Amino acid sequence: MPGAAGRRVVSDWPELYRRLLADELDVVVAEISHATDDDRFVVEPLPEHPACFFCRAGHPLADRAEVTLEDTARFAVATTIMPRRLLDLLGKNDMILRPNLPEGASTTEFRVETPYVARRIVMESDVLGMGLARQIEHEVALGRLVVLPLHPPWLKTYYGVVRLARRTPSPATSEFLRILREVEDEIE
Repeated sequence: MPGAAGRRVVSDWPELYRRLLADELDVVVAEISHATDDDRFVVEPLPEHPACFFCRAGHPLADRAEVTLEDTARFAVATTIMPRRLLDLLGKNDMILRPNLPEGASTTEFRVETPYVARRIVMESDVLGMGLARQIEHEVALGRLVVLPLHPPWLKTYYGVVRLARRTPSPATSEFLRILREVEDEIE
């Protein structure tokens, strides 16, 4: 829309929810498992995308033909705040519970704010990463990162659009959401 201004904020989903509730943001695109049962929000799920575990080239798991969850549990994982839906499935006992996180959410030893920071940590250590193959395809093509041969069916995105139930979207927000849906429809 001509003359419309927007601002992009990158942060963990709990912080985005907090800012949405404080009327600092009009809409967020984030992990939705903690928002779907909250009457304060209207949630529109986006298509799910499979995620993967990855490591640096030369990592002890990098050249294995088969990797199990038990194999990954021996290594730290660099992630953003983990929703409760993934905690039990990962089988990690070294989660750090933080009192300022939503109930059931946690983080690993290497909590990061963005996928970029996770990739940097993974490329320089034996820490593992989790993310979308598209997020790391450049580093994989350059031989810096390796996608591990482990694809549990539950390791996928559960993102969506979250907005306040008490607020009608502005025309600019509605246009943003229309474009977002078009882009999502084009992703394989």
